Amino acid sequence: MNYSKAARILARRIISRPQLWCHQSRVRWRFGTSLAEPEKLIQVDPSDIKYKLVPYFTGWAPSPSHTYVRGGDWDRRYIHDDRVFPSEYDGYPDSRALIPIENLDWYRSFEDHFERGVPWKDTLLYQRRVEEGFNTSRYDSKEGLRERLEDIEALYEHMSSEGYRTQAELSENNDFPLKSRGWQHEVRIDIGRSGEPILDDGRNRLIIAKLLDIDSIPVRVLVRHEMWQEIRYKLANSSPNDSLPEAVYTHLGHPDLSDVNNDNQS
Repeated sequence: MNYSKAARILARRIISRPQLWCHQSRVRWRFGTSLAEPEKLIQVDPSDIKYKLVPYFTGWAPSPSHTYVRGGDWDRRYIHDDRVFPSEYDGYPDSRALIPIENLDWYRSFEDHFERGVPWKDTLLYQRRVEEGFNTSRYDSKEGLRERLEDIEALYEHMSSEGYRTQAELSENNDFPLKSRGWQHEVRIDIGRSGEPILDDGRNRLIIAKLLDIDSIPVRVLVRHEMWQEIRYKLANSSPNDSLPEAVYTHLGHPDLSDVNNDNQS
């Protein structure tokens, strides 16, 4: 997979301020107070997150500390073949697409290692990282890869014994690996037009939560589909006595609507 992380970061920095200003101005004018606060966390059942967006919006967003509204068909481009991403792909799909999480080589490798006892060195993830020459900023050698996988082991064991913890809770333990201070680094999801949660970033924690059958985890929303934001807008601007449109009524109880309901859910 050929891409330059440095070039992507540089390009983001060049366009970040005007892009962010234009985007936020437009959506604020259109949706007003129905826009969610960026730091808002919602509870989601990991089993409800069935797809990963590729490429993810995290690489597009001018700032990971904001939340965005985005139209288009990115939430409808499903890839249903059995290819494993990215091991069996030639780079990224031409357009943003939804790949089943079970078809990620991270998921296959975690499942093989934690549930079947397969050594890391025999997993798809390990073999791909070695073959591609450690194309990541986190490590540049087999030793670095092994240290990273040891951290993932520690995360799995901690989550298995202590349950799921937010980044803020984990940051209280200075010795704990794979933690980042702040809500910005929680598992990031996008929400499609019909309210479906889609993984954007944070695959390690989500996959482990899935394997451990954890019922609920906190996530933050990076991008909402424009049509889903319309539902938030209509609900936020309704009163308890209003007759809600079917498209809104169907989704009452969705965790992303708790901050805009006006007692219509009671």
